[in-house]
Amino acid sequence: MTRFVITIDTEADNLWARQRGPLSFENIRALPRLQKLCDRHGIVPTYLVTWAVASDAESRDILQSLLAQGRCEIGAHLHAWSTPPYEPVTEDDDKHHPYLYEYPREVQEEKLAGLTRLLSDSFGEHPLTYRAGRWGADAFTVKLLEQMGYLVDTSVSPLVTWRYTLGAPGGRGGPCFLWAPTDVYRPSYEDIGKPGDSQLVEVPVTIAFAKPIGPRLQHLYKLLTHKRTLPRRLVRRALRMLGVCRVVWLHPALANGAEMMRLSERRITGGAKSLNMMFHSSELVAGLNPLVRDAVEERRVWETMEDIFAFVTKEPRVRPVPLSAFAEVPSQ
Repeated sequence: MTRFVITIDTEADNLWARQRGPLSFENIRALPRLQKLCDRHGIVPTYLVTWAVASDAESRDILQSLLAQGRCEIGAHLHAWSTPPYEPVTEDDDKHHPYLYEYPREVQEEKLAGLTRLLSDSFGEHPLTYRAGRWGADAFTVKLLEQMGYLVDTSVSPLVTWRYTLGAPGGRGGPCFLWAPTDVYRPSYEDIGKPGDSQLVEVPVTIAFAKPIGPRLQHLYKLLTHKRTLPRRLVRRALRMLGVCRVVWLHPALANGAEMMRLSERRITGGAKSLNMMFHSSELVAGLNPLVRDAVEERRVWETMEDIFAFVTKEPRVRPVPLSAFAEVPSQ
């Protein structure tokens, strides 16, 4: 049985713009519409909520209403630069958006503890699920999550490296998940992207090659992506132009319905334990993010979700679940 989960980074508008001043939360008003779509298909979504959203009265009220009816699950999504305590690691954290692991370990712990308390107080239950802001999770994150009572993480994006996406200028950049497992596992205490013996369950976002390719070609893609020298970039670009080694996310703003259905069918037939579809709440409304710029693109996102929800929920080999349900699934 493959379990289907929707994990939504529930956050403020236009965070990619690195704007200063008060945040806006117009996109949160679209969540009731999303919830009705999920209800129609028997899906319980997991809203991974930031400090900013949980601190905004209107946003909090909307989520409290959905949760009180048992229609969703609330988890944590930690944006390190905007979660107290505010102890900057750059000259302008609002501009650079540092990764959580770029802060001192005691500050990391305080930030996660504070977000956990806020979510518990706001929604009446301890959050059990987590995704790192900007995918910024490492081995210390595994220990912190266990320490604070989290059961399931979804911070890993397999086949992707974020090492060239900087947080702090001159820093190490984001994590590399090129070699991470693509299905449910328990991460190592030494590397969140490797299987190990932690108690935490990792449910990676569902990302796969658009077409099935052999292990040697997969390895070549990872090597070409890991180091971005000019020759490597040219070879990788040529492979993509030939339709080889193109990566598809289970993400309605990044892939169309046909691509997502093909990806889902391959995983279901292959016996995968998970289908983890993710997106940002701001992608529900045009103009509040860089991927959904106008009404045409907004309509496409909603139509794509309708298509994939119908496809997955009519499939007898699939069961929709909230993210926390994976804590009960053997992951090895």
